[in-house]
Amino acid sequence: MKKVLVALLAASLISGVFAQSAQEREAKKLAEIKQRADRLYKGLNVERDVVYKKFKGKDVTMDIVLPREQKFKGGAPILVNIHGGGWNGGDRYHVGGPWAKALNEKGIAVATISYTFAEDGKTDITNCITDVKDALRFLVKNSKKYGIDPTRMITTGHSAGGHLSLLAALSPNDKFVGDPSLKKYEPKFVGAIGFAPAVSFVNPEADYKGTVSYGAGCFARLMGGSLDEIRKFQKECEGNSFEFLKEKNPKDKRIALAEEVSPINYLSRSSCPVLIIHGSKDDLVSYKASKLMAEKAKKLGADLIYIEVTGADHGLGGAKIPQTDEEKAANIQRFEEISVSKDAQGKIRDLFLLRHMLDGVEPLK
Repeated sequence: MKKVLVALLAASLISGVFAQSAQEREAKKLAEIKQRADRLYKGLNVERDVVYKKFKGKDVTMDIVLPREQKFKGGAPILVNIHGGGWNGGDRYHVGGPWAKALNEKGIAVATISYTFAEDGKTDITNCITDVKDALRFLVKNSKKYGIDPTRMITTGHSAGGHLSLLAALSPNDKFVGDPSLKKYEPKFVGAIGFAPAVSFVNPEADYKGTVSYGAGCFARLMGGSLDEIRKFQKECEGNSFEFLKEKNPKDKRIALAEEVSPINYLSRSSCPVLIIHGSKDDLVSYKASKLMAEKAKKLGADLIYIEVTGADHGLGGAKIPQTDEEKAANIQRFEEISVSKDAQGKIRDLFLLRHMLDGVEPLK
């Protein structure tokens, strides 16, 4: 009996040490994020930790960086940033600094949002997009409070954030409804931007090994189910995930879900303008799917600009492509060389958003 008590006491002490260690790690992480946010927002007019909804009793929040003075009659057009991180990681503290300040000086507001992650057996990709849509509805509901124009919104993001950016702007407002109190509020988009976005989970011909839409590892988690169902799918699936589902179980509800969360399926002639920048050496998210979406846009007559950055990886970095002697002699500047530069990509993005946000906007007199 004494040995049992000693063992229990030891186990209790060890458990307490590990729990304390986990708490310390979490506290350290939160402190680091706060310091980063403080640096990011220094000198800006920002509303921090705005609660836009609750999910399972937990606050879901955003930060809103506002111009110090109104420049337009309808309020400030707003850019909404959606962070990446595989739909189950990352944070919103990447938008601020000189870029946000420059946009503010032009009269444009910037929001950067957090959202619920997709976790095995608990939540799936619909929880991510539902939060994003609710965040946009919240901004419409509170547009007068923050002095923003709910008819001039642009979403932007990289990777998973790019996917959510396009899906949020292209899908109708009655899709992915979360908080009932926000349901009736409808944002109006003047554009959507995706850097290396996942645009389809349902076009196997545009997939290749290693991408999130091909292998079972990410696909199973995103499309959800119980923990056992996810593990079973990951164990059994070989080759393309969507093809596997359609062949093995054509009535599987995850097939319809994959269709539902693919931005390419919402593209139409009346869609808002879209900008996609994707690298031809992306081994994580299919650039071929982005290219397929561009081809579809051309057939539909939709307004979509697709820039394929030759030699760029998922982070959209890569070596510059040297000019040939003939090109130099002809004074030809290769667009791939321009677009591979992160600075140039930012300029293309800003030209796109300024054009669509400010075109026809009425200034205050």
